[in-house]
Amino acid sequence: MKHLAARPQGIQTTARYLLPVARPRGIIKFNSPYNRLSFQRDDGRQNLICIMRDIKINTEIAERVTLTDSNENRHNDLTPEIVAFLLSGGECIVKGKIPIYPHPRETRCPICQLKFEHIPELGYVCRPHFTRPNRYRIYVKGELIYNDEKGGTLDSYKRANELLHQITREIKDHTFEISRYVKCEQKKFYIVNLIKDYQTYKLSDVAPSNKATFKHDCALAADYFKTLDVRDLRKKQLTDYLTDRLRVVYANCKTQHNKMRSFMAFLSWCRDNEIIPNVPPIPEIEWEEKEAECVDQDVRIAIFEAVPFRHKPLFACILLQTLRPGEARALRCKDILLDKKMIYVHATFSKNTYQEKRKGRKSKAYKQPIHPEMLEYFTLRRLSGADEDYVFTAPKTGTAYTQDRYLDVWHAVRKKLELPAGLKLYEAGKHSTVTLLKAQGASDNTLMKLFGLSNVATLRKYDHSTEDNSEVVAGLTLKKEIK
Repeated sequence: MKHLAARPQGIQTTARYLLPVARPRGIIKFNSPYNRLSFQRDDGRQNLICIMRDIKINTEIAERVTLTDSNENRHNDLTPEIVAFLLSGGECIVKGKIPIYPHPRETRCPICQLKFEHIPELGYVCRPHFTRPNRYRIYVKGELIYNDEKGGTLDSYKRANELLHQITREIKDHTFEISRYVKCEQKKFYIVNLIKDYQTYKLSDVAPSNKATFKHDCALAADYFKTLDVRDLRKKQLTDYLTDRLRVVYANCKTQHNKMRSFMAFLSWCRDNEIIPNVPPIPEIEWEEKEAECVDQDVRIAIFEAVPFRHKPLFACILLQTLRPGEARALRCKDILLDKKMIYVHATFSKNTYQEKRKGRKSKAYKQPIHPEMLEYFTLRRLSGADEDYVFTAPKTGTAYTQDRYLDVWHAVRKKLELPAGLKLYEAGKHSTVTLLKAQGASDNTLMKLFGLSNVATLRKYDHSTEDNSEVVAGLTLKKEIK
């Protein structure tokens, strides 16, 4: 806005706007293509240009109003009262080709039942009774839009105009999607609905031991985000989810991180299915990583000696071959490669369900040298058992160990030796073995090949190793040293 150097008579100035007062008289001119109002005094001394939506019209200053719409059509029969009434709601003009209509139930004046008159690019009005519609719709690309992208009703001409501005920009930027504005299409993008589809798709791939946790994570996110359009999700909403829900329900920071990662996996699924273009960045959650409990060689020997004789083969495999308990339980006789003196690790038990894959999304099957102290047992099992028989079977049932059965044995041994309550069998096995072998000089590459590790974050990168893997494992033993 260009301010005048000298204040003319009859013009009242404010901090931002120049507003005409009642003293001079003249004509109010409205030019919609430029979204401006001008006040022309009768004597022609002054012409004030003001932005339409920022000015309040004093109807006493003008005798008549002329309107020029975007098609250069002039309307000279408008009174200042009509324009003032239409402008009182702050309704602004939108330059565009998309028309705005009243809602089908709002096309007539509730008093006289005559159709509302359309004042081009200003709104709809009943002149005798100063009434206007309470709901509007927009016609675009063969579709009628009754609400904005958040499902809000177009309850004013201003709101419809603002949405019209937004749609026009999206069309020019080639980002317009009718599904964002048609309510029946919007529901397809509600997070609460998409999570149901994601859960149905993903549930079959989730390990049986994690199914209950997975369902709970989905329900937690669906209950919080509800009808939020996943396309409108930003880092701000993720931060609010962490602050208002996860930190309230869970005190442990690692649990908060796991729940957030679970929801981010859902967003990655949405991206892979081209529902959203990209995944918002995950809020940072810091916590102190708990180090795994490790035991030395003497404790490992003591653990093995405390295990009942009938369960020793399974525990020897976990401690010497450093397999996960689920991987050791899932070994079949056909996985013993006697000619190469190796075992083929490719399956695991998730709780009590056999799965033809190892734990971990990127974990691959691998071959591991048989430890010298396990060679005799593996040889007997391979020669006496059928291909599909499990290598380690529970003495009473003759079938594979259940999770509860081997854990009962482990807890009894741990209490007998007064070991820490948080010590897990897997930690006494694989974690402790890696620590012992590194202390003996084994390289990281050798350990990754030996134990089938694909995630280099667990081990630092070193030069390629030249040691033979079978010689490395030979340094481990469960036999007491004879002095």
